[in-house]
Amino acid sequence: GGEPDEGPPPDGGTPDEGPSDTGVVSEATCSEGYPELSVSSDLYDWSEGEAMPMGSAAWFWDPSTGTAFVAISAGDDVCSEAETFTETGEAGPVLILQLLEFDGSAGTYSVSALESVDTSDGSTDVIPMAYLPTLGATIPMPIGAITVTVADELDVLDISSISVSNDFGESVSGSFEACWCTAIVGLSLMESGGEPDEGPPPDDGPPD
Repeated sequence: GGEPDEGPPPDGGTPDEGPSDTGVVSEATCSEGYPELSVSSDLYDWSEGEAMPMGSAAWFWDPSTGTAFVAISAGDDVCSEAETFTETGEAGPVLILQLLEFDGSAGTYSVSALESVDTSDGSTDVIPMAYLPTLGATIPMPIGAITVTVADELDVLDISSISVSNDFGESVSGSFEACWCTAIVGLSLMESGGEPDEGPPPDDGPPD
């Protein structure tokens, strides 16, 4: 009768389909496109108080140090914008979130100002800073919270809710996913500038 027409593949063979295991984890980088984002801002220095949609978000996380950086830009390619900032020191409107003592756990985290952070208490601190191109520096956005749904190294960060504001009541809020971009770390070099040069015009009340 001879050999059967079909049989199991020899032990040690590789499947016909699927990538080979190179030992390198595949990254969900921003070069593959930006994921869903629905975030708006009403910072006066960005848009004179008018609602302004943000355009793209990216993040980087080093689990060995527990530090993550997230950037949300008004532009459509924040990863490239971070690379440009590293080279030239110039950038457009961008919100930067620094997460300290972050282990990737899902949950809601209150934000705080840098000077009130305690990096020895074991809890995650979230520090939002808004970069104002007119000032050439960042201002704190120390009021509010973010909700992390998914945070996977080399993959997408899912923030189901962000609502942060400053002492003027100017805010950035919405929900977004951020792709992986190592260049985001360069935005941490942005200088803190304290208070913005301009705030919302005073409320003069209703016309006479």
